[in-house]
Formats: sequence, C-alpha cells, structure tokens
Amino acid sequence: GVLGVLFTQGTLLKPTFDQFTMNIWGGTTVTLLMAGLSMVLSIGALLNNLNKVIDDSFALAKTADEQREKLEEQRNALERRSIALERSARISRKVASLTASENILLQAPIMIKNDFDLLSVAFFTLHDDGRLYLASCEGWNEQAHPKHDYVVSLDDDIIGAAVMRGEAVSNRNYEKGLQASLPETRSFASIPMRGRSSNITGALLIQSDDFDGMGTDRLATLQMLADQIAILMENADLLVAKESALEAERRAYGDITESAWADFMENRDFGGYLRNEDGLRSVSPKPYSEDQQNLQEVHQVPIRLRNRVIGYIDAQKHKNRAWTISERELLNTLASRLENALDSARLYEEIQERATRERLVGEVSSKMRESLDVQAVIKAAAEELHKALGDVAETEIWISPEDIEEDQPTLD
Repeated sequence: GVLGVLFTQGTLLKPTFDQFTMNIWGGTTVTLLMAGLSMVLSIGALLNNLNKVIDDSFALAKTADEQREKLEEQRNALERRSIALERSARISRKVASLTASENILLQAPIMIKNDFDLLSVAFFTLHDDGRLYLASCEGWNEQAHPKHDYVVSLDDDIIGAAVMRGEAVSNRNYEKGLQASLPETRSFASIPMRGRSSNITGALLIQSDDFDGMGTDRLATLQMLADQIAILMENADLLVAKESALEAERRAYGDITESAWADFMENRDFGGYLRNEDGLRSVSPKPYSEDQQNLQEVHQVPIRLRNRVIGYIDAQKHKNRAWTISERELLNTLASRLENALDSARLYEEIQERATRERLVGEVSSKMRESLDVQAVIKAAAEELHKALGDVAETEIWISPEDIEEDQPTLD
C-alpha cells in the first residue's frame, strides 16, 4: 500500500507499463491484510487447541501415572495375597495329614510362625467355664508367661475380644491391649477359631515386630487358616471317638462271638478228621499244643475266631522233607478261609435251630388257641409240648389256686 501511494504521487518512478493504479494497490493491500489476519487467527486458534491438547495430554499422563501406581499397588497386594494363600494352603495340607489334635496344636504354631514371618504364635482353647486356656505356642516368653498357667477371661484383653465379637481384631482397630505382649512386639492380633457349625472353639494370637504386620489381607488369610485348623481339630477328635467306638464294638462283637462259640462247642462233641494215604477218617478231640519235635516235617496252624483257638490244622510231611515258604503261606490262607467258613456254618445252624423252635412254638400256640375251654387248652398244651420236646419222659402242666392273686377269678 505504501509503495502504491509513492508511485501514484510520483515519488517513485513508475514502471514503463501503466497498470499500477491506486485501486489495484489498495485491493491487493486489503486482500493481503485479510489473508494475514486469517492466518493469524487460524494460528491463534491452532495454538489454543494445541495448548488444550497439551494440557489434556499432561492430565492424561498424570492420570496414567496415578493409575499405574494404583495398578502396581494392586498387583503387589494380589501378589502378597497369593503368596499368603499359597502358604496357608501348604500349612492346611500339612495339618490335614495329622490325625491327632495334640499333634495339630504342636505343629501348626511352628508352621504359621515360620511361613508368615511372625514373632509369636499361640493357640487358645475355649473351655466350658468361659475362659481361654493356652494350648500351644511358638516364640512364647515362657519366663514371663508360663504356658501351663496362662488363662484368659473373655473380658481381659484382645484375645477374649476376638471370641466375644466373632471376628479378627488387632491393635489397629481395638483399644484393648495384650497381657502377653513381647518386648519386640510392634503389632498383634487375635483371630477366633470357628468349627464346623460356626461355633467358636478358641482363638489364635499372633505377634509381629513389624508395625504394618497386621494388614487386612493378612488377617483375612489367617482367619481362613484358623477356621480350617479348628475344623481339622474337630475331625481329629471325631476320628478318635469313632475309632474308640469301633474298637469297643469290635471287643463287644469278639466277646459275643467267643461266648457263642463256647456255648456252641459245649453242646457238641467235636472231634477232627485225618487225611492220609489210607483215606479220610475221624479222630477224637485233643488239646491244642505246638509240636516241638520234628518241626521241619510238622506244620501246625491254629484256627482262631476273635483270638480264640477253636481248633488247628496239623500238616505233616514225610521225614527229612522241609516245608517251603509258599506251602506255609498256603496253609495259613486255608486256615483263614476255614475260620470264616466255620463261623458262617455256626451262624447258619443257630438260625436253623431258632427257626425250628419258632415253628414249634407257633404250632403249639395254634393248637392251644383252637379251644376256648381251659381244661382243653391245658390238655392240648401238654400233648403238643410232649410231641415237640420229643426226648422227655413226661410233660405235666398244672394250675395251683394258691398261686393266683386274690383279686383274680379262681379256676377249678
């Protein structure tokens, strides 16, 4: 525009061609001004958008960093939780292999203390008097708190608080202290032990030298472990009770079987059988005694029923022929099979005799019920009993008026 004014006023020499008028220069100036203004406005808008994008990028980067930190914390927490669950599962497997509650109480504190890097672990059992008794411990201060003398009431400290509230409590969320706190203890917690029916059977006391050693995740893991140990202890007690009942049943069954065999053999004259090259023949009974002579040629196997010897197998070889191991095993196997067969045969005979007696009783009762006359009933009873008994000389049935109570009618 300035050049156009100078050319028009003659200050500057015009070119040889006369095409540069003031209108052209003015229009060009306005066009360039508008183009420049448009470019400035566009660049400004782009700069504003770029600044906004940069701010958003910084915000997203910050959010991403925060999310990354949270994810890292969650990953670390999950890793710690996974390690704790793995340790808990390992302890549960080891404890499950124990069949006595005493062994569980002895081994569990050691495993928990070592695997969870704790300062002290103690198990308390809840008794009927409403107090907690120290059952087992690891890392315990025996001088300050003797194990056999340590008893806690439910209102005393944090151990009883866990039982009363039915949940794990620690020094973080509960104001009550701990009487058995060790000098190195920085954090502690008490965890209730719930059995199969969710009844609380005791408490698990743990102490750590770490200020942050009683986190929520650790307490949740130890709560599951304490419940599993409580159930395993109940299972061990049930197993002991079941084995005791089974042993008592075995003894009772053995006594019954022994008595039944004694009665069975008392009423029968049992002998034996001999089989040799001359054939099979019966022999008279004789007491069992182990033959101390010619042990190489004679092999005696007792026949036992519930640890009672009822007979024996006396196997003999020709002279100077020893028994092999397989032959002795065969005789022992045959003896065990013979034991079962003899017991089954005795039971079968007893059942047959009982059935015969019941049939006879039924027949006699049926004959007696055929008549309504008292004399006829007594006569039928005497006749049928005599037939049923068979080997008796006389059968007599009579009614004495003196034996009838005064308030009952008298039969003549």
